Amino acid sequence: AADKCASEFHPDRAEFRRWDGDVETDCAVCVVPDSDAEIRAITLVNHGRRTREFEVTSYAEVCLNARRADQAHPAFAKLFLETEFDPACGALLARRRPRGANEHPVWAVHSSVASASSSDDIDYETDRVRFLGRGRTQANPAALDPGSRLSRTTGAVLDPIFSLRRRVSLKPGMTTRIAYVTGAADTREAAIGIAKRLHGFEAIDRAFAAAKVQC
Repeated sequence: AADKCASEFHPDRAEFRRWDGDVETDCAVCVVPDSDAEIRAITLVNHGRRTREFEVTSYAEVCLNARRADQAHPAFAKLFLETEFDPACGALLARRRPRGANEHPVWAVHSSVASASSSDDIDYETDRVRFLGRGRTQANPAALDPGSRLSRTTGAVLDPIFSLRRRVSLKPGMTTRIAYVTGAADTREAAIGIAKRLHGFEAIDRAFAAAKVQC
């Protein structure tokens, strides 16, 4: 539990704030107006007198299916999903293989953007079992244990997720930003295009500004 928390909802975005000791965290969420993508931009502020080290980890379970179909046969639906990591744009990709001639592939993408205080090294995971650990849940996943590393597993995993981790060093009084982009597309090229287009905080800020104008 946070020492203090607050939330605000606007026509163009939602904002969630929390304070943990000397650290302030702000998460702003918006939908990109001209793209099938969502942005979650996180701002970390160190109000303390000593340098703090953080690991910021995202987590999302991948479906790429109609909600009713996924709820009716979740284990079967996941058999048609494959994941990969594209090192060129630092993005995770997931594809739903067509089950018939009338179906088309569906792609999802998950990428991360960071300011200069973050390490360029990105850890990733697409296997839910490896992330959670044996007998664990989202409330206490093994991936968040001290010293743990994401396994960088991709492929035809049985229970796919998207998870990206960045390491951040914050000196006293310093602010840093990390954004996570999640989108969907009809082709692999279009999915990678979303990650490339929103790869930088100038593009992230433009997307938030466009969302505000759209409203």
